[in-house]
Amino acid sequence: MNHIYLYWNLWYNDLILGRKRPATEERQGRLQACYVRHGAEDTGLEKGVNMELKEDNGDGVDSWKEVTLIYNAALKMMETKMEILNDEFQHVHRYNPIEHIKARIKTPESIVKKLKRDGHESTIDNMVKYVNDIAGIRIICSFTSDIYRIVDMISEQRDIKVIGVKDYITFPKASGYKSYHMIVTVPVYLSDRTVDTKVEIQIRTVAMDFWASLEHKIHYKFEGDVPENIKSELVECARMVSDLDIRMLKLNEEILAKAIEDFHAAHKKAYGYRNDGAPVKLVSYRVAAIGLVEKPELKQRPVEQPVPAPTPFITRKVLFQGQLDYLDCGIYDRTTFLPGTQLSGPAIVEQMDCTTVIPPHWHVTVDGYSNMIAEFREDG
Repeated sequence: MNHIYLYWNLWYNDLILGRKRPATEERQGRLQACYVRHGAEDTGLEKGVNMELKEDNGDGVDSWKEVTLIYNAALKMMETKMEILNDEFQHVHRYNPIEHIKARIKTPESIVKKLKRDGHESTIDNMVKYVNDIAGIRIICSFTSDIYRIVDMISEQRDIKVIGVKDYITFPKASGYKSYHMIVTVPVYLSDRTVDTKVEIQIRTVAMDFWASLEHKIHYKFEGDVPENIKSELVECARMVSDLDIRMLKLNEEILAKAIEDFHAAHKKAYGYRNDGAPVKLVSYRVAAIGLVEKPELKQRPVEQPVPAPTPFITRKVLFQGQLDYLDCGIYDRTTFLPGTQLSGPAIVEQMDCTTVIPPHWHVTVDGYSNMIAEFREDG
């Protein structure tokens, strides 16, 4: 490929697409304000969050089934919410911050293991109160800036209560793990009551998710006792992943900045002025490529004789240039023409993407490539 040209279609708009990531203090203040608005300041994670469950039949089966139903419902609600927000973002900004979404319900074995590790008895009540990630959703983004944009969108949902956050992107774990965690509650509407249900949300980039998935597999393989040399390698890989995220974000911002500058220059050339301080919205972009490609081999269909004359599906009165009177003109369906089909004007041939007018004295023949070859015949 010799050349690639990028054509950017930009427009002055009140909407700023490339919103910068806010400072840590600003994000913390925003989340704190969010907690107050939702009344979650009295609900600490260490205290646990209870759910209103019906009485079971004595063996815990009914409660377990109900808990599973409620958590599954909460997960579906969060998935739907995120899909709607992503669709809205695409509609407004012409951009999808979310690459894909993963959702899961924690297995009973993992729940019991976590309760025992934290010193709690394995009961339904303790499971609901102390295990915050029974329902989990993972949101994968392209860039780190998308992560904080999604955090803002979730926090601004009025029926979602944010009860805890952990920013492992600003403050990574010692292992190198990076992700943004949120514990929220969403209302699950049952037939006789509404249950606020906890869901853990993990938001990370594609690169962070790649590293975390492999790190999890390695820890599982060594049953948590990973050799020190492998731990060191994982930390180094985490640094490489972090550098990759930074470079990709920088590259994306440079491309956007170049597109905006090109737009301002084109606007001044077309209208005589430019306003560098005005927000610019990226509406669409097109890519055109110039290069050498192999000529495709077209298959020619055999021309069989005799070919029956085509039949018009309707006849209309048409006035052609140079004619004094309207002529009866057959209207034909192009898809019915076979190689070898012949047709003399006046006629009109219709197809999905165009209409072909055949004036009087013109004669059309369809070749083996389904082309209509027209020639003028004075006596035709």
